[in-house]
Parts: sequence; C-alpha cells; structure tokens
Amino acid sequence: MLAQRSGGFSLIEVLVSLVIISIGLLGAASLQLNALQASTASHERTLASGQVDSFFEGLWANACHAWEGDGENRHLSPEVVTKIHTDWFESAQDQLERLESVESSVQQGAQGLVSVELNWVTSTMMSESEDPVTARVIHTKRILDPRGACS
Repeated sequence: MLAQRSGGFSLIEVLVSLVIISIGLLGAASLQLNALQASTASHERTLASGQVDSFFEGLWANACHAWEGDGENRHLSPEVVTKIHTDWFESAQDQLERLESVESSVQQGAQGLVSVELNWVTSTMMSESEDPVTARVIHTKRILDPRGACS
C-alpha cells in the first residue's frame, strides 16, 4: 500500500530553494558594491573638477595682471599663471584631502589657452592585490585678454 504524502515541503526542496535565494542575494550584494565604488569615484571626480574650476576663477579674477606684452605680442605671463597655480594648489589641499597622492600641473598654449591637469590615486576600483589606479581631470579653457577693461 502506498503511503499518503503530507502537504509540506521535503528537505531537498527547502535546501534547493535556499541555494537559489543565496545566489540571488550574493548577486545583489555584488551590485551594491559596484554601485558604491562608482558613486565614490564620481564624488572624487566631481570634487577634483570643482577645484580645477576654482583655479580658473582665480586666473580670470587676475586676468588684468596675467596678460603682458603689446599688440600682437600680448600673451599670458607664464610666471603669473604658475604663481596663481601654485597658490591655488596649496589652498586647495584642504578640499582635496580626501584624495590620495594628488598632483597638479598647468600648461599654456597660444592665444590664452590654459590647461590644468589634476591626478590622484583612487582606491575605489581596486582590491588590495591590485596596483593603484590613477584618476585624472583635465580642463582646458581660454583666458580672454581684458584689454581696456582694466584700470
């Protein structure tokens, strides 16, 4: 005679469902970790970008003193741009303290083009066994000659 089966789940069915749920939860945790890493990297990049923009604001504020020469020979003074960059980078250290190994450089081009590069080491996208990853923000802007606007 056949025994009647009760209405519950067998132990195997419960274990299989627990394995499936565990795999799903591990996937969800992995997605959360990736989202947190991306959010941190985005925050770092936004912070760095804002600080580079503050350098350009300082340069624009001093544009009357940054240009030198006459006529076709007018150009941005490398000494003034370098001094403003050095002062900015020193004052920005408080804002950039979250970033590791921060370095910055400034380059000048023709017709008032100025490019600032800010590099830092980010630990958000690496495990302990990986080499550090360098993140970079580069902004290039034209500083217009304020001829006649300066008194």
